Formats: sequence, C-alpha cells, structure tokens
Amino acid sequence: MSNKKYKQTELNLFFKAEGNQGKTLKRKHSPEIEEMSGKGSKVHNSGESKRPEVNRDAHAQPQNINETEKACNQNYKGAPSSSFTGETKTDRNSSNGKTKGGEFSEANNDDSNSKNKDKNSSKNNGDSSKADNVVTTNDDEKSLKKDESSLNVEKDSSGSKNEYGGSSRDNDNNFKTANDKSYPQSSSSLRSSPTHQERTDNKVNASKDDKQYRQEQMQRKSDPVIPKDIVDGMNSNSAYLKPLKPSENHIVLFDCQESWEPKSIPKPYPSILNTSENRYRPDSSQVIMPYFFNPEYKRNEYEKSSSQSRWERIQCALKKNIAGVFELESAIKSYNVHFKHRWNFDTLYDFFENLDQHEKDIFFQKTLPEMCNLALRLSDICTKPLPILKQNKSMKVTMSQQQAASLLANAFFCTFPTRNVNTKSVSLPDINFNNLYSGGPGKERKIEKLKCLLNYFKRVTTKMPTGTLTFSRHYERVNPDWKILESKFTNMTVDSEGSIEDVGTEMLQADFANKLVGGGVLGRGLVQEEIRFIICPEMIVSRLFTETLSDNEVLIMTGCERFCTYTGYSDTFKFAGNYIDQTSWDSWGRRMIDVVAMDALVVRGNPRDQFKIYPLKRELNKSHCAFADDYRKSELYQNVCYHPSPVCTGNWGCGAFKGDKYLKAVIQMMAASYAGREIYYCTFGDAELTRDLQLLHCILLEYNIKISKMMMWISEYEESHSRQTLFEFIFKKTGRHVTKSTDSQSTTNSGDEN
Repeated sequence: MSNKKYKQTELNLFFKAEGNQGKTLKRKHSPEIEEMSGKGSKVHNSGESKRPEVNRDAHAQPQNINETEKACNQNYKGAPSSSFTGETKTDRNSSNGKTKGGEFSEANNDDSNSKNKDKNSSKNNGDSSKADNVVTTNDDEKSLKKDESSLNVEKDSSGSKNEYGGSSRDNDNNFKTANDKSYPQSSSSLRSSPTHQERTDNKVNASKDDKQYRQEQMQRKSDPVIPKDIVDGMNSNSAYLKPLKPSENHIVLFDCQESWEPKSIPKPYPSILNTSENRYRPDSSQVIMPYFFNPEYKRNEYEKSSSQSRWERIQCALKKNIAGVFELESAIKSYNVHFKHRWNFDTLYDFFENLDQHEKDIFFQKTLPEMCNLALRLSDICTKPLPILKQNKSMKVTMSQQQAASLLANAFFCTFPTRNVNTKSVSLPDINFNNLYSGGPGKERKIEKLKCLLNYFKRVTTKMPTGTLTFSRHYERVNPDWKILESKFTNMTVDSEGSIEDVGTEMLQADFANKLVGGGVLGRGLVQEEIRFIICPEMIVSRLFTETLSDNEVLIMTGCERFCTYTGYSDTFKFAGNYIDQTSWDSWGRRMIDVVAMDALVVRGNPRDQFKIYPLKRELNKSHCAFADDYRKSELYQNVCYHPSPVCTGNWGCGAFKGDKYLKAVIQMMAASYAGREIYYCTFGDAELTRDLQLLHCILLEYNIKISKMMMWISEYEESHSRQTLFEFIFKKTGRHVTKSTDSQSTTNSGDEN
C-alpha cells in the first residue's frame, strides 16, 4: 500500500467529523461564466461570513473541452469561482468548538487494496472488501466502511464507535481527551506494540516482496505521534502541534512545562525577574523595558536634581489617585520630562469631554486603577527580556495574553523609553500612545480608536484572558525562479462584500501592512491594517520588538483575539461595540487565527513602472514569503498529513500605495498557487473586479495556464505599452476578446466554440 495514502486513509477514521458536512456556498455567476460553463451558476454577492469548504485536489486540471465545462461548472457551482470542499472545519459559533463535516478524500491503488483483501480475509473470516478506488463524499457511508476494512479497525462486541470514528474498544484507552487525568505511556503513539493478530498478519505478508514489505513497516513506525491533548476546539493540524518548548530562535515568556489549560493564566518564566538582566545595554538585541536600570538616566539636564530612577518615578505617579484627564496628563508627563512642553493631550480631553458621565466614572474609578496596577506589575509579569525580531533572521516570540495586556498598559501610560539612535531602536516603530492623544488633523479618527482601546482595557481588567500569542518573523532566504515554475493555478473564491476578518475563519488572513508593522495605528491612519490592529489590540504589541520588514520578510501573528466590532472605513470608521471572539484554541493556547503582515511597494511616479521586472519580482517574493507555510510546519510533528489553509486576501497595496489591482491580484494568485494554497479573494464591493477575477480564473483552469506562462505574459504586457488593462491583455492572449458594457461584461472566443 502506498504509505502516504495509508496514512491519509487512517486520518479519515481518526478525524471522522460529527454530523453532515458543510454545504457549498450558494452564489451567483456573471453571464460570461454561465456561457463558458454551459450551466447557470450563481455569483456570491452576500456578506456571508461562512467558511468555504476546501478542495484538497487543488492542482487537478481539466484535460479536454468537455472536462473543462464540467470543471468550470463544478468549480463555480455555488461560488463566483472554485468552491472549497472536503476540509474539516470548526464551527466558530459553537462554544465548545467541535469539528463538523468533511473527511479527507483519498483513493487507494490496486496494490494497496489487494493487500487489504488478504488482511481482511484472515481477520474477518472471508469478509472481503472490493478493490475499487475509495473516495469519501459528504454522506458516503460505504466509502467510510471501505476505509475501515482497509485499516482492519476492529469493533467491539457491541459494535459501538467513539466520536473519532474508530471502535470504542480500540480508542478509549489510546486517545484520551483533556478531561481525562491519566494518560498511559503508550497512548501518545498512534501505533502501539504489535498485537498477536498483527504478528499473524506479518507472517502472511512475509510471503510477499520482502523489500517492499520492510519499507512499508519502517514507514509505519515513523507515522506521526499523536499528542495526548486532542480535545474539542482543536482542528486536525493543531492536534499535531509539538509540545511548546523554547529554543534559540523561539523565545517563550511563560512556563510551558505544563500543558496549557483554558481556565488558568500561564505563569511567567522565570518566576522572578533576574536582576542581572535588569540593566540597560545600548548594544543589546533586547527591548528596553520601563523597569530597566539606566546609568545614563540621571545625566539628563531636566532631572539632574532627582535621586529617583525613571521606574521609581513611574511607580510614584501611577500609585496616586488619578481622578480625571488632567491628573492623567500630569502623571504621564511627570516621568516624560523631555516632552513636557511638546506633547499635547487635546484628543484625550475631547474624548472624555464627550463621554457619558456614567462611563467616565466607571473608567476613572474602576478601569484605570486596574490598568495602573497591570502596568506596575510588568516586572512580575514579564520576567524575561523581550528579544528584538531583527532583520534577515527567522525568529518567534510566544507570550501570554496577560503579558501582552501588561505591555499595552505601559504603552497607554507612555512608560517605554524613547526610541532613538542611542538605543539602537531607530528601525522600530513607536509604541507609546502619546501620538494618539495629540490634537490636530485626524482627531475624529483617534477618538474612535480610543473607544476601541478602552473597550479592550475594560475587558482585560474585568476578566483577564488565559490564552497565548505567537509573533513569528519569517525570513525567506531563497526566492523561486518565477520564469520556470510549472505549477498550475489553485482554486479561488471571490467575495464582493465580505471582509477578511469576518470570512477568513481558519484561513491565513492578509494584513496589507506598512514596513513598520501597524502603520499609523497610533496616529491618523485608519485603513485596512490600522483597523485590524485597533480591533485586535494585542497586535499592537508587535510594534515593540519588530524591526522594519525587508523585501523578503513578513510577520505572522497567531492567536490575537478580536475585541471590537466596527462600521465604516477611514473617515467613516466607527466603534460599534464589544465583540466576543468564538474562535477555538490550539494546544498551545492560541486562538486559531493567523494574520500575516505583508508590506507592498509604494508606487511613485509612472504607474506603469510597477510592471517592470524588479518591482514585479519583489512583490512576487514578498507574497511567496507570506504564503509559504514553513513557519507552521516547524511547529508540527514530522510526517503528519498537513494541508496549508487557504489565503484570505484582497486588494493588497492598492489604496494609499497606489498599486494596480489587476496586477496585485495576479501576483497573489501566482504566489498562493506555488505555495499550494487556495485563495478566498475579497474585492470590497468592486463589482467589475469581481467579474474579471471570476472570468480570469476560469480561463486559467480551462487552458491549464502555468505560472511561468503568466510571468511571460506580464513581461510582454509591460513591453507592449498597451492601453488595455492587464486582464484584457491576458484574455486576448488566450484567444478571448472582452467587450464591456455599462451593465455587464461578456467574452467571445476567437477560435472554435466550446
């Protein structure tokens, strides 16, 4: 039997989902797609935040015209482009996070089925299974039975099965949930020592090709080790996470010797701050914390007469009663003497002036004192120096949500030392909130941001979250040669109304970032990246230790919880209330949310220059770095059946950065296809782009276009100086001519009709 297929089929049983599979999204099609597919389909124009099912056979391509029609019809059924089918998904609306719907599809070859026949005949007294290829579908119980017989799953006398799809006798002892207190030593392995029946099977199989049999047995021994903490709320990939351990390139700020428990806050590690590390080092690669002892501090001309350290000044100021905004301003400026006459708090005054009196009383009497306590406990909560995620090096930092909250509380009170050349932090973004408090242009935007942030602090001071976060800087050393790649395009879904944070559940979600992560989140900025950071404030912590992103680097933020809901965009952005994030956790305690910060090039001068080879390759390499899943694979056990999640993205770099939306869409399609990921593309209400992307994707599948061919066409388009859009140029290259009208867009084939 093929080892890969054996392992895949085995996972079918282990991760058997409860209930029926998720149904395909119902969407509409533009007229040209209906004409190409031969049947009426529907285009997705709803803001449904339902996770599409993922078709794992992403690279399957039609071979002839008839197959093309069927493929287009199938790929676009119920979706503007290829729908996702067959992936285990988590219901975000379910409090316990149980998986539902979708087994892995697998086809067994003739050799493997013949071998299974022999095994089944010896075990089940002639109860044989057919050697047909097995493909699991939504409600195909026969296929499931074939998988069971091929794996020789023994049922108990009652014939009952557990929730994982195996017999209760086999699995009750081998697969304990988190609620079980005892775990047998052998329960961590998917395959324990051979039983008497297995030894009998070995003798039967020994008469076959010995070399092939030995290879199979060796592969079976290297099957993935199943962790003991497979619990509700964990999907198939998170169940294969290695135990969390710190390393040279992975700094963990809490004690990870004990497995994560959702009801308890992770304990800081070490338990007490090491005083030898509590010193300022100008040449260090660590974040300068507010409690660091700085021998140069007293040399400041503003504070020569003071005998207190800066941290002592901070403690003195925040322990006093702060009854209003004036006292808050005075406290912050008391330990930021440099900026006493430079900083203004006009926006903060306006915010509290317009705040309801009841809400104002709650903040100053309850929330603010808890925030002061949270900030002053920083040396007890973050007992290990934070590393700076430097350029040209892949590195991770994992912390608890409590540690992130303490760091953000210090940012609120502006306790972090100034970042300048002397502190070697020139390439780091600002972290203190002083710019958010200042007046001037953008005051209304800042007020809405303050509403989101104070809602976050109200939440964490009322009940501290117990989860964890990981910030991963991913550096890609070697870039692909895009001119020779033979990969074909993967499946794609286009959504004209949904937002990335709403529809991207369990997907890799794109953050259209600035090279200084967070962009203008603490200033006037309020577009895609700033909105994401302000509704998920824990992302702001990344600004504390992430250096400027270079051309082949991205930052992946895993586990950041969403706390706010909103309406509008930019000047129309409004805080719309509290948000309860129902996303489930993985075994490390992180919510299963991956957001990748990927910065685009700023287009200056001639817009046509972005089609030249250097900026084109730069954007391709940046997208490839963002969509590559090396950072995720490094966290998993080896030899597991890992499937990269789809990418949820949109018009990357097409707003203030002035990128061409057609070019950026094609670039992301190329990079995602090379990484083996499917795409869920949000056009944010752009109906024309929605139709164009639907049509382009169907053509790419119809003609089996490869990445190298697309690269050549983009180069030809740049050299042609054509007035057509890139999509129109590509359509012409495939023999299709696009005619646009005010109501719809249609295509004609210059060659034979399908």
